[in-house]
Amino acid sequence: MIGTYYYPEQWPAKQWKADFERIKQMGLGHVHMGEFAWAHMEPEENRFEFEWLDQAVEQAKQAGLKIILCTPTAAPPVWLSQTYPETLPVKANGRRVTHGSRAHRCVNSAVFNRLAERIATQLALHYGDDPDVIGWQVDNELGHYHSAPCYCLACLVHFRQHLQTRYQTIGALNHAWAGDFWSQRYDDFEQIELPNPETLGYLPNEHARLDFLLFYSVSLARFIERQARILRAHLHAGAWITHNFIAGDRFCDPRHVAPATLDFFSITMYPVSGEYGGTPQTEQFRIGDPMAVAHHCDVARGHNGRWGLMELQPGQVNWGPFNCRPYPGAVRLWLWTAIAHGAELLDTYRFRQPVAGCEQYHAGLLALDGQTPAPGGEEFQQVAAELDRIGAYLTGTGTLPLPRAAIYFDWTSSKALEIHPQSLDFDAAQCWLRFYSALKTLGFAVDIIDSESDLTPYGLVCTALVDLAPDALLARWRQYIENGGHLLAGPRTATRLPNGHFPQTTYGRRLARLVKAELSGYDVLPAGHTGTIELLPGGRKIAWHSWSEQWRPDGQSTILAVHRDQFYQGACAAFQTRVGKGAATVVGFDAAEGIRATVAAGLDALGQTRVSLPPRCLYQVRGRLGIFLNFNAFEVKLPASLVPAEKSALLIGQTVVPAADVAVWLND
Repeated sequence: MIGTYYYPEQWPAKQWKADFERIKQMGLGHVHMGEFAWAHMEPEENRFEFEWLDQAVEQAKQAGLKIILCTPTAAPPVWLSQTYPETLPVKANGRRVTHGSRAHRCVNSAVFNRLAERIATQLALHYGDDPDVIGWQVDNELGHYHSAPCYCLACLVHFRQHLQTRYQTIGALNHAWAGDFWSQRYDDFEQIELPNPETLGYLPNEHARLDFLLFYSVSLARFIERQARILRAHLHAGAWITHNFIAGDRFCDPRHVAPATLDFFSITMYPVSGEYGGTPQTEQFRIGDPMAVAHHCDVARGHNGRWGLMELQPGQVNWGPFNCRPYPGAVRLWLWTAIAHGAELLDTYRFRQPVAGCEQYHAGLLALDGQTPAPGGEEFQQVAAELDRIGAYLTGTGTLPLPRAAIYFDWTSSKALEIHPQSLDFDAAQCWLRFYSALKTLGFAVDIIDSESDLTPYGLVCTALVDLAPDALLARWRQYIENGGHLLAGPRTATRLPNGHFPQTTYGRRLARLVKAELSGYDVLPAGHTGTIELLPGGRKIAWHSWSEQWRPDGQSTILAVHRDQFYQGACAAFQTRVGKGAATVVGFDAAEGIRATVAAGLDALGQTRVSLPPRCLYQVRGRLGIFLNFNAFEVKLPASLVPAEKSALLIGQTVVPAADVAVWLND
């Protein structure tokens, strides 16, 4: 499914018919409407007006388009904000948000939930049985706005209830939060305040902060679950429900949403908004970071196996620090990256660039005249035509599958490490991405898994940054290795228990026992300082700065990296050891330059299959297709191992792939 956002409320009604027909002419199959239109759907409390939307829906049908509708709860109308100011969130500084933007609502407000569920009910009753309304989006981009998390009274009340449900007794909470230190013991749950760094005299209790972040993520999840249940009760059998999560959302873990709530998970993706610089004096910044793009796709796919791209950047945007022009072909490249990673839905925000308003400079598929396709529009049109020609090959099975790897993503651990990084320069998310990138660059198909996932399908499983780990999870890792698996452990693996406490043993002892080694310590360096690690074999030297561990493996292990300075000069920084029928590779540092080389050396030592891809390139297999994606600003030759035996197998592109371009071939 490939389509576009459209805002009938933003354009004169006389233009709708021509716009819908233009969407269809461009090869797009659906139109997405309504997520910000609450003021038009309910202009006064309890007075609903859907005639304008009925007209838009009917004209979209006449143009041959299917429709995705949305609950509009991300943009409450002014009457709601002014009549019920208690629904507005409170920022960390204590100021209540005012009306005039979007997402000005607290998901824990009983009043807001009542009104949100009422508009969702009215929409479901009005459009739920329409067979041309094929899907529904609940709310919009839950947790990334600057007003999250909320520190209002409703959140405080619900947080106390959440803690009482979780801990049952105040004594259990005092133990979990280590309340004996700094006189942080409580006698009653009603004494607990929100752990707000802006209002405390010094450091917030890190266990309290983690509990609050988990509570807030769960609150967001329950908010969309309530609306989804309302929709589900009234929709025809073929309609699906989704929510477009912001890729890398800091405040909402999609896995907190009950599995049956959403039919598939969709995400937003804006690879070129000035936040990625690439290599200086190159135009990589116009194409985006291939690993960030791929990881967003794999994370979304990892929730229940079905995912879609709900918002894709169509051109220049307006909200980034440096809103540069994308490279010619980049939009098509991003679309094919999503296709290669299994996307079922391809959508873009938005069809027409607005002539006024908050996102005036945000490009659309059409230029400002409303007629001429913008570069992104031409590329969407091209992909629609390509899918029409070869889309049937996306199903089935080819003969050259990729080796499979899995990498854990533990949201709770990531939050715990964000709260207590030990170095201002240690970034858990970036460290995780470096391990993920190493696997992708080495030609693996990568699944994102959690603690309940089955490990048997994978030749390699990476545990990087799974910090808060129960003993049972380490037992599963041991079983996986002993049965012939290859475990790749990164820094800060399993150092703490799920409650955030250290086990009463030496630091890192649980992992050390698993990999037959001793962890003598870890180090971080102050600003302006670097250390040196030598990679083995080969003797290449790399610099590290923000995290490195010092290991003493047993005499049967293979040393892969060694510290070459500091007072622990000669200490092991990475190694591989055999355990039962399998092996464990431990990489104790987070330096990007050395992680891929060390992982590759570990794979080579075991004779594991891998494909060496050129820098900034991706390769995926979907159905019967091999898909090669070049994120460079120069042409790249296909690796010899990927070149199709028959030239006729190439369906798109050639064996020399131009800048920001793709090659697609039959893998039969």
